[in-house]
Amino acid sequence: MMKVDVVAKYIRLSDEDVDTGRGVKQESNSVVSQRRLLDGFIEGDAGLGRCRVLEFCDDGFSGTDFRRPGFEGMMEAVKRGEIGCVIVKDFSRLGRDYIEVGSYLEQIFPLMEVRCISVNDHYDSEGVLGTDGGLNVAFKNLINMLYSRDLSKKIRSAQMARARKGEYLGGFARYGYEKSPEDKHRLVVDPEAAEVVRKIFTMAADGVTVSGIARYLNDNGVLTCVEYKQGKDSRYQHPGGGVKKLWGPQSVRSILSDETYIGKVVWNRSEKSITTGKRMLWHDRSEWVVVDGQHEPLVSEELFALANERAKPKKRDRSGVDMSGFKREVLFVCGYCGRSMVKKNHKYCCRYRTCGTDTECRRAVEDMEKLEGSVMEYVRKTAEVMLGNSRRKDVEAEWEALGRKLESLRREKERISAEKMFLYDKYRSGGMSREQFVGRTGSMGVRVEEIGKEMGEAEDGIERLKGCGSQEGEAALEGIAALREFDKGVLRKGIERIRVFGEGRIEVVWKGGDMFGGGDS
Repeated sequence: MMKVDVVAKYIRLSDEDVDTGRGVKQESNSVVSQRRLLDGFIEGDAGLGRCRVLEFCDDGFSGTDFRRPGFEGMMEAVKRGEIGCVIVKDFSRLGRDYIEVGSYLEQIFPLMEVRCISVNDHYDSEGVLGTDGGLNVAFKNLINMLYSRDLSKKIRSAQMARARKGEYLGGFARYGYEKSPEDKHRLVVDPEAAEVVRKIFTMAADGVTVSGIARYLNDNGVLTCVEYKQGKDSRYQHPGGGVKKLWGPQSVRSILSDETYIGKVVWNRSEKSITTGKRMLWHDRSEWVVVDGQHEPLVSEELFALANERAKPKKRDRSGVDMSGFKREVLFVCGYCGRSMVKKNHKYCCRYRTCGTDTECRRAVEDMEKLEGSVMEYVRKTAEVMLGNSRRKDVEAEWEALGRKLESLRREKERISAEKMFLYDKYRSGGMSREQFVGRTGSMGVRVEEIGKEMGEAEDGIERLKGCGSQEGEAALEGIAALREFDKGVLRKGIERIRVFGEGRIEVVWKGGDMFGGGDS
């Protein structure tokens, strides 16, 4: 028996399934086909047919990476205890990493008391159908992973051949260009953005620094590459969500170093695939595929060389410095743009402070010792208070009591709603007068409002208790409370980030979720 009468259909279609060489989806793996198969299976099963059905879909996501929005949304619902059964077309739709898929089938789903069904594999975790057993399941998942690796190599080989022919293989055109309507593998000039690119190269060749170029572009209201692309194509996405878009030295430098602007198609500069363990691997220039004369250049080779020579960054002498294992931990961020702060002349300031004359980021400046001292004083006191709160009562007992109360209120609310519907049907059929109906339902409405308030209070109480008393949370708080000097590594264990606005104003964001429940302070 399922713990919850809710079935989650999971559908996945990867990019490899989409293109068969004619630009059409393989019908066997299409979203429509998977949905039809799963719906038919559910309708034909007496037990599943009575359940509420939810659908989670990832269209265009590889099965080798489990960081997919639809899959993650489904697993969040599973963790909240809202799903009793997960059903897929076959194991490859769940994923193509046999170790990860095996972990979900043998550990995660059983632990969460979630039934798992794979239709085409004749697998049902609630009394496995057929005589396959666990070994056959593991073997199928291994085959799926090997198939995916082989397919990845074949796709890479095909892309290499197309790149050598001079075809542009990027998902979106480089800033300054757009894809030709006649051939998506050819670039044509985008006049508006091309003027900005030419201006950048001209200014760099005239000796203007990359920071000076960025400041000029921001002061004149020129849209960043990301903003411009998103304005032209709503499909374009960028991971820098929540960060104010500004031109910066790095974005200017990336344009100056891009040989696309002198008419070349460059491919294989980097690789991120199954064969590299999903890690970004940067190739030596000797391994690049560079084809000249494939589209109209925006600048001459002479201007390109001069601009890059004058914009060449000064190299720091790092001889004798061991950089192995170095990982940059960001704690202080600009309160205006969200980017990390840098230390300069014993002060913390926004790294984009020079990228505009009227940018708010110029105000995000604080004396280093003063800022660190203020942060230390605040976080120590706050950590002590939070530790006291977490130990003041039996958190688990209170959490369970609030959970029981919340469930009881939900059942009472559902019962009242059902009774109101019964009374309405009775009133409509003439079984009771309007006065009787209004009188009975009026008192019910008052009680529903009271239930709503009580449920809100219970939910607030549960939110407040999230993570209180957990070993990880308490260890982080104890470490912060015991600090006597500024230690970014210890602070990062309990603090997500510290927003700096300047003039003494800061906001400390404690780590949320399972540790402290989240929130600004």
